[in-house]
Amino acid sequence: MRFDGLTKSFRYPGWRIGWTLGPPDIVESLARTASALDGGPSRVAQRAALEALEPAKADQETTAVRDVFAKTKHDVGRARGFGRALRTQTSRHVLLLGLPRKALDHRVMTVPGQFFDVNPGKLRKSPSP
Repeated sequence: MRFDGLTKSFRYPGWRIGWTLGPPDIVESLARTASALDGGPSRVAQRAALEALEPAKADQETTAVRDVFAKTKHDVGRARGFGRALRTQTSRHVLLLGLPRKALDHRVMTVPGQFFDVNPGKLRKSPSP
């Protein structure tokens, strides 16, 4: 099974268009469930998604995202005074240990690792939430 969407892969926040690849019977079941839960995206959003997913446009957009991320991947972690930074395998995420208040001056958005069940180096001894 593979799940993806325009918000994550293409960085189109708010588009709420996603897709699933997998065995037809499971995909059909997911489609029925999703339709019952939220009714699906608007026709306008669906048409815009078709245009965004044209191969040439999709390649242009995903290449642009990769180029930006390659330039900024670990800039936050290299900034002075941010404590110890652990590199991650993700696009622009850095796990900062000992993050000071000064991070706000650099427009650093933080989300506590516990929300992602992050436990680098198995430092947390308590059970996983």
